[in-house]
Amino acid sequence: MKKVFIYSLNCPISNEIRYIGKTVQPLKQRLKCHVNPPNNDLTYRANWIRSLKEQGLKPTINLIEECLENNWGEREIYWIDFYSKLTNLTNHSKGGNGGHIVKISTREKLSITYQEKWKDPEYRKNMSNMSKELWKDETHKENMSFTRKELWKDENYRKKMSDMSKELWKDENYRKNRITDEGKEKIRQSKLGTTHTQKSKDLMSVKHKEFWNNNKEYMMEKRKHRFTQIIIDNIEYISIGEASRVLGINSGTIYRRVKSDKYPNYKLSGG
Repeated sequence: MKKVFIYSLNCPISNEIRYIGKTVQPLKQRLKCHVNPPNNDLTYRANWIRSLKEQGLKPTINLIEECLENNWGEREIYWIDFYSKLTNLTNHSKGGNGGHIVKISTREKLSITYQEKWKDPEYRKNMSNMSKELWKDETHKENMSFTRKELWKDENYRKKMSDMSKELWKDENYRKNRITDEGKEKIRQSKLGTTHTQKSKDLMSVKHKEFWNNNKEYMMEKRKHRFTQIIIDNIEYISIGEASRVLGINSGTIYRRVKSDKYPNYKLSGG
């Protein structure tokens, strides 16, 4: 069965991913086709490439995933959806269609199809294995890290992600089903016996000190309340720390609830 390559076109300046495509050609050959778009090609991708050429530049091409003829469509759709949440893609469709725009009704049908597929444990296992193999590629990890860091520098993007998260957490089903008890146990088991590398510890130490220096007042107030008596559901605890241990709730979560008007059952003793 013929191999199909899912690839990205990246900005040569920032390395930001701007386009996701598929090809059966060698990537270098596919790039040559991209950098010479015909005059009647007025897509976002072609206009972006022309703007680069005016600066004497051209995009770089990177392999994202190698798949087969029978599954390239769903994988292209997956990666376009994945990266569209992280960066400003020039793709004009959701993918999986040989370059043609997919009608809304078709997208809805595809959505239902993939939802059914993800109910199959074998399908989820295959997708998980493919993802694990992909993340073994150091180039892919570097590209993902760079893209996310650049995106999070954008205040509008941070606000968009924050608003999206708030909307999701309003849904009780989402809060309950975000991760199953079985999933939690798997995560716990995978972390047993693991330790951070010295490099990781040093980096966390630097980040922690930076956070403290930039948020001294907040952290001092939070620390003060950790040893203040607190009442939750009419039960008094000698400190937030004790309440955290007894209830199994993160101390930071308890502190935020005490400060919030949404949780009248959380209050400081005497408050």
